[in-house]
Amino acid sequence: MGFLKKHYEKILLAVLLTVFICLLAFQLVLWRQNELIQVEKMKGFREPPPNYQQQKFEDAASPFRALETLPEKPLWRVAMSRDGNQRLFTDLMVPYTMALCPYCNRVIPANSFPAGEGVGECPFPDCKKNLRAPYNLTQEKDLDTDGDGIPDKEEIRMGLNPKDGSDAAVDSDDDGFSNYEEFVSKTDMRNAKSRPPYHEKLFVRSIIRAKLPFRLKNVSFTDKRVKENAQIQLEIERPRRQVRFQTIFVRLNEGFPKAAGLNQRNAPPPYKVIDVIPKFTKENGFEVNASQVVVQKRSNGEKIVLDIGKDVFEPKIKAVLALNLVNDLKEYEVYVGSKFQNGIEMKTGVDRYEVVDIDQQKNTVTVKYTGDNPNYRDKTFVIEKHSILQRKIDAARKNARPRRPKKATTNN
Repeated sequence: MGFLKKHYEKILLAVLLTVFICLLAFQLVLWRQNELIQVEKMKGFREPPPNYQQQKFEDAASPFRALETLPEKPLWRVAMSRDGNQRLFTDLMVPYTMALCPYCNRVIPANSFPAGEGVGECPFPDCKKNLRAPYNLTQEKDLDTDGDGIPDKEEIRMGLNPKDGSDAAVDSDDDGFSNYEEFVSKTDMRNAKSRPPYHEKLFVRSIIRAKLPFRLKNVSFTDKRVKENAQIQLEIERPRRQVRFQTIFVRLNEGFPKAAGLNQRNAPPPYKVIDVIPKFTKENGFEVNASQVVVQKRSNGEKIVLDIGKDVFEPKIKAVLALNLVNDLKEYEVYVGSKFQNGIEMKTGVDRYEVVDIDQQKNTVTVKYTGDNPNYRDKTFVIEKHSILQRKIDAARKNARPRRPKKATTNN
């Protein structure tokens, strides 16, 4: 014990040194094993694919063989007489303007492009693409600096700014049509009464046949199968209730629904049973109750026939038409026979219409013009999902091309 007390510091230092040497040896072993692992991985190493696309210069389609393939696909058209009459001619000493076809990128005569409106054609038989006039050959009257669809000369004539593209969406005469819409329709954008007809801006928002909140569940008879003894069982739909359907019983000439909470207090029932049609059929030897009930809507007197177990719909199809004016959006709920109008008599004039047909499958509404304009009176127009005027604008934009002046693409 005396020895340990006297030399405990040296003993402790020797133990720590031994531990350090062991850890160092262990680290050397780990490093060696890791090196062996790396060597094993290197044995199965494969060369990565090249990071470039290999070119086959000997391929016939290679762009690097342009000179070799020149006889097969020449860049110049075979020389020939331009008027078809001269047998001996030469362009050797005559400077001639040439250009590049934007499709096949070959040299073609500059006169293959039309000088203004119209369409030209690439003379190469394997191209034959339609060519438009270069921007610098466009006539001055068609220039549209601000790109709003209205030519500069027309904007200057109407007092608009040819360098401000936002004035095309403005309604200068406050008739509900923008300046660009009136330009497409060829009306006067400074005169409120010179405007397109309102039916050209109408479009169909929705066409529905509303489902009514009740249906016929059963019709039972007491001693005789006559309508006076019929007991009618109806299911009344109660939205957002724990019990969605409530069964009620009514008889001939009684009103309904009379379920709690469905009618306003002291208000008469909205529907009334006006007739019962006893009807029984046989299927597979069994008698089937196919009786019908006729109810009448108190608001407009319409009659609705109810079949057992079938959903009930409004007898008329309802359409919602929208009129998207520049500063206003109007909607009309219409049925066949409905009449509606729009406009101010002293300002824009009034257009009147009558709905003559609603096609739910085609999603179209046919209206007849009943206003005072002799150009449209008694004519019918089909209103679709997109308005007539919008279809005109789409066609105008499709046929139009950019008309901003740019540098010529032809070369001498």
